[in-house]
Amino acid sequence: MPLFLLQVMLASDKITKENLAVKIVKKRPLLHEDKDNTLLERRVLEVANGCPFLIGAHATFQTKDHLFFLMQYLNGGDLHTFIEENGKLDIDFARFLAAEMVCGIQYLHKNGIIHRDLKPRNILLDGNGHLKIADFGLAVENMFAGKTCREYAGTAGYIAPEMLQEHRYNASIDWWSFGVILYNMVTGKNPFCCDKTSNTKVKSTLEDTPSYPPYLCAVTRDFLEKLLCKRPSKRLGHKGNIRKHPFFKSINWEELEAGRLVPPFLPCTTSSHVSKETMSVEEAISQVKTAQKPITAKDQKLFDGFTYVNPKWITAVQPTAVPGPSGLGETSSTSASIKKESYHENPPSS
Repeated sequence: MPLFLLQVMLASDKITKENLAVKIVKKRPLLHEDKDNTLLERRVLEVANGCPFLIGAHATFQTKDHLFFLMQYLNGGDLHTFIEENGKLDIDFARFLAAEMVCGIQYLHKNGIIHRDLKPRNILLDGNGHLKIADFGLAVENMFAGKTCREYAGTAGYIAPEMLQEHRYNASIDWWSFGVILYNMVTGKNPFCCDKTSNTKVKSTLEDTPSYPPYLCAVTRDFLEKLLCKRPSKRLGHKGNIRKHPFFKSINWEELEAGRLVPPFLPCTTSSHVSKETMSVEEAISQVKTAQKPITAKDQKLFDGFTYVNPKWITAVQPTAVPGPSGLGETSSTSASIKKESYHENPPSS
């Protein structure tokens, strides 16, 4: 999604004091290009609420000019920043994060969703050492067994060879991206040439074989080689049971999915950098600039069905009313108040 369409603000729930992220998207530009992707993201966020390793939506609502996503906020930053600041990860921590990623990816695939933009910037950490996969703006739905597509999507350096070659592809492209991310985690580097030019990245992905540092054990190397297999039909994740690979021998999957495994590493959080001054959602909405040219009632119908409230979240608090889109026939509820300090989403890595 183009950066000018998007603003993200930090929020806090007035009752639970939980921090939340509020993503604000202008409607008008969506009328011409990204409406379908934005509505798709809303649907995927609803599905994601069923998995503890995916960022889900507490609620979505709209005004006449903007769409609002009220989402979970993680205070440990993203995996890209963490690796940049700390270098390669301890193998046990990398294995733990990889196992949580596997659970999240498999949940998406079980529900017919391919992420298509898995990368370290879209892997968010909490203050306890757990992760959640985020950013479903490039996802594709209804990709159940046997179905393929051809549309190009993703971030250079993490895109599977079959997509680069404009071949039809399936969910195996996510396992390729997962392999690149795991290589990032255990080496601190990219397995292929990470030159700034897209052509170089594409050529390297298609032609080069990754080098594996000698400090990687045979099991880790075998796992990475099976993930970074250029033939999608042979790629681990698509073929075979990824959970049974020896790399995950120490993982108790039932305990992991139940949230009972203690992460082997505790990352520092960024919460100390967040302003604690808040204002109400109504005040925040009023400060978002109104479009000079009103959107017609006919075009407003394109956003029918956008408003949503996660029942599990709303029953955990005593909700107060949040203004829905006046005149649009949709309302929502939340007890959130938005912090005055706002920030812009990081631009896609090149």
